[in-house]
Amino acid sequence: MVTKKIWLGMLVLVLAFGLTLVGCDNDGGGDGGGSTGLAGTWVSGNDILELTNTTFEVRYNEGAIYQIMRGNYSTSGNNMTVTPTHIHGYFLDFSGWLSENDLRNWGFSQAEISEMLAPWTGTYSLSGNTLIITMEGITMEGDTAIYTRQ
Repeated sequence: MVTKKIWLGMLVLVLAFGLTLVGCDNDGGGDGGGSTGLAGTWVSGNDILELTNTTFEVRYNEGAIYQIMRGNYSTSGNNMTVTPTHIHGYFLDFSGWLSENDLRNWGFSQAEISEMLAPWTGTYSLSGNTLIITMEGITMEGDTAIYTRQ
């Protein structure tokens, strides 16, 4: 049980740290979905954010690249909603993506799963090849992350 709580604590920290996952339009306004203008790879320090039109994947580069989470996003104006759908099993000594059902099978309670996969909201702006995301707990240092298009 203690090991499970330690891993859950690490997952929550990684989710907060890795919540560098959003999309927006080139003109800074959203249409309720994602945006083809942001499809591609964005980097902020060791965080790597891969965006498609409506999905995201977050990876962390620490010499080796570790997958963290993936899910869906939407935008409206300068607001965004990010909804994780999978957590990578690396943190549970499992190789592969874990969905809500998989997490339940690993013994996490519904309350723990709901916290890990809860939608996040915040704001964003895009200027050239710079994406700025403001969302509570987005990094360990604060609530704003700055990404550069790769």
